[in-house]
Amino acid sequence: MRHYEIVALVHPDQSEQQDEIIDRYRRIVEDSGGKVHRCEDWGRRKLAYPIQKLFKAGYFLMNIECEPSVKEEIETVFRYNDSIIRSLVLRKDGPVTDQSPILKQIIKKKAEEKRQAEEAAEEARKAEEARKAEEARKAEEARQAELAAQKEAAEAEAAAESAEQESQNGDVPDSEDTENAVESVSTDETDDDNEEVTS
Repeated sequence: MRHYEIVALVHPDQSEQQDEIIDRYRRIVEDSGGKVHRCEDWGRRKLAYPIQKLFKAGYFLMNIECEPSVKEEIETVFRYNDSIIRSLVLRKDGPVTDQSPILKQIIKKKAEEKRQAEEAAEEARKAEEARKAEEARKAEEARQAELAAQKEAAEAEAAAESAEQESQNGDVPDSEDTENAVESVSTDETDDDNEEVTS
């Protein structure tokens, strides 16, 4: 058996079926007694130049070990499959199992996107907490202002009632003063009567 490396471009309209397309070629190799040492789905990527007026395509990579006749069968299937817009088959000296640089780049990019998404979510969470804290602070300030206003109104009402009560007390004479005034008038009248008798 010989070792081959296959890179194929899938039509973007068939990108949802890309997993099924990869499994189809995997079965061709394995059913013939061959082995698939590496299989990578690179997803949809931008083309270096337009192909059939297309600017993007789905990429996948396979490193296989099979007979030359199986390799020729795969190339024939590629040629007559409208889902495959380009393909490349290279002879390799041995099996390749390590991740390709492109897959490492894809994994790194996804990890970076995930990190950025988590940071954005954390910032949004902190902003929401800050907003709620600000709303709680304003609500507490409004409550304190309302309590202060109620207290001030109560004090003003109490002061008004106290002033009214003092005003009423000032207009009505004391009972003791009234009695003294009556006695004084009675004494004056008695003195006048005595003077008349003497005359």
